[in-house]
Amino acid sequence: MTNTDAQSRQWTGIAVLALALVVAAAAGAFLLFTGGGEKPGSSPESALRTMYGAINDGDRAAFEAALAPDVRDSGQAALVAFPATLGAYEPADDIERAQVSALSFRSLGEQQGWALVGVSGKVEVGGEERDFSETAYVQQIGDRWLVSTQAVFLARAGEEPSPAQSSDGLGPLGPDRPEIGELAPDFALVDARDGTRVRKLSDFRGTPVVVNWYASWCGPCKEEIPEFQGAQDALGDQVVFLGVNAKETADRAQQILELFGATYPAVLDTEGAVGQHYRVSALPHTVFVDAEGVLRAIKVGQVHASDLEDNLAKIGLTYSTD
Repeated sequence: MTNTDAQSRQWTGIAVLALALVVAAAAGAFLLFTGGGEKPGSSPESALRTMYGAINDGDRAAFEAALAPDVRDSGQAALVAFPATLGAYEPADDIERAQVSALSFRSLGEQQGWALVGVSGKVEVGGEERDFSETAYVQQIGDRWLVSTQAVFLARAGEEPSPAQSSDGLGPLGPDRPEIGELAPDFALVDARDGTRVRKLSDFRGTPVVVNWYASWCGPCKEEIPEFQGAQDALGDQVVFLGVNAKETADRAQQILELFGATYPAVLDTEGAVGQHYRVSALPHTVFVDAEGVLRAIKVGQVHASDLEDNLAKIGLTYSTD
């Protein structure tokens, strides 16, 4: 065999190996976004795979076909796919410029034709890659599952109770909207436990405050509560965690806190006025306020242990879960 023949075979082998790797990668991507041949819309996960796969393909028609009719023409496509990750950015990033990878799903429960699914992965927009972690709201319409939004879920599931009492004197206490580096807008809401005491954010001036919007139906909220309570126990009177329940009854607001052993104060944003003032578009939503009352950080979506450590440092507190 000549050297030329050996080199030719060597390059042929390399080419075959490269082709095999490309095929394997393509097959892996196909399985990731199709669920191994699962019919689109046959399950909550298949609906989500279809939606994120359409984003990767830049196929707006397929993307819109995966959405529930209520949100199909909303004009906020990126917010449907990434409400917590990209929802904090204005204007919303266009889906045609996004690439999604490393998807994983976990069921957060089903009720009355709805499924809540935890979705995590990576999204690249405009050359910048970031991890994302979302709660997806998937609605069963006929024999298909279609991707919807938190707002539609709340309206359809009847999670907006009638106000328990007059809202006179409650809600935002000034016209200013939240801006990092500025005083956090003051508000007044009724205590979730005794139902009569009115608490103001300004009552805690002199102590750093972590204000967290939560609800009993919100899966990521349930995972945050023990983290917050652990930090409250460790830091004692150096910090105040304040739960702000979003549009639920006092019973529901209390039950979820009791379930996870939370003892920190909580208030009822019964009409959602304070949440709207603070631009709360998805739950959970957390703001970090220093001892002087200045807003130092905003976290849209679940606060993980590392997030908590980093953001507590921004309001002058040293805390570690190690």
